[in-house]
Amino acid sequence: MNKKMNLPWVDKYRPNSFDEVVSQKNIIKTIENLIDKNNIPHLLFYGPPGTGKTSTIRVCAKKLYGKYVNSMVLELNASNDNGINIIREQIKDFAGTRNMFIKGIKLIILDEADSLSNDVQNALRRVIERYSDNTRFCLVCNYINKIIPAIQSRCARFRFPPLTIHDIGVQLDKICGLEGLKIEQNAVEALFRITRGDMRSILNILQICKPVIGINSTINDELIYKYTTKPSNTLIDDILEIILKNSLRYAFMKIKDLTNKINLIDVIYYLIEKIVIMDIKNKCFILQELAEIENNIVYGNDIHMDIQLAGLISIFHLDKGL
Repeated sequence: MNKKMNLPWVDKYRPNSFDEVVSQKNIIKTIENLIDKNNIPHLLFYGPPGTGKTSTIRVCAKKLYGKYVNSMVLELNASNDNGINIIREQIKDFAGTRNMFIKGIKLIILDEADSLSNDVQNALRRVIERYSDNTRFCLVCNYINKIIPAIQSRCARFRFPPLTIHDIGVQLDKICGLEGLKIEQNAVEALFRITRGDMRSILNILQICKPVIGINSTINDELIYKYTTKPSNTLIDDILEIILKNSLRYAFMKIKDLTNKINLIDVIYYLIEKIVIMDIKNKCFILQELAEIENNIVYGNDIHMDIQLAGLISIFHLDKGL
């Protein structure tokens, strides 16, 4: 019991059955029908991180093999084993051997498969063809466009969409109750906004907050923004108002002070969200320039943040008709 208490919450609250998987009900129903009919094809799970892809296939493996899951399932992470050797050694060795005491089809789970090069994926495709009589493959990835068509065509594809705020709220109420915490609705909304429905990231954030506030405390949105150093909706509104209503020099000094403890790229990300729905002139120009600044920060110019901040503000001052 103590060992489980010390686990990261991502593992501590990982689903152990299909009923515990958050959302994705249509996918779960389809997979359960395939298991009941003993008709599992090769699988390709794709979608944003933290939406239950790996958890779903692990639950599937437990239901298929029960206590023999360790003998019948090989789970690999392609980002750790990226290379042709993963195909030649581990996968081929596992797929090519038969268990003397356990009958049935084996399962190979390849997580983060989109990190494999095209050459490695072509080698994997040949292995999938060769061992289909006694092995099923499940590829898990974020970006399906990085999986070659030859593999996609050999798999049943399931897209895992981001979790809804309702499903996240229900799950967080349950988990916080077990951890002796309370969570306000504004904190759920803040977590959803920050993570885009990534349940794994949400649990990591909550685990960071617990030691700070202690048991029998309440988690609110202020706490979430403080310990994730992400800008709140209110802060983004304040920044936008400062930019639009003041001189470039004043706006630069004021926003530099406001953003001292948060990442400028996060400010740009949420500014873009605001501007998309605003009724302003030259919207396309502003969005294009903000994207350029974001690209500059991501690809090596983050050491000159004052220059990037000045560039951000100047975009709105190029046309006083805004």
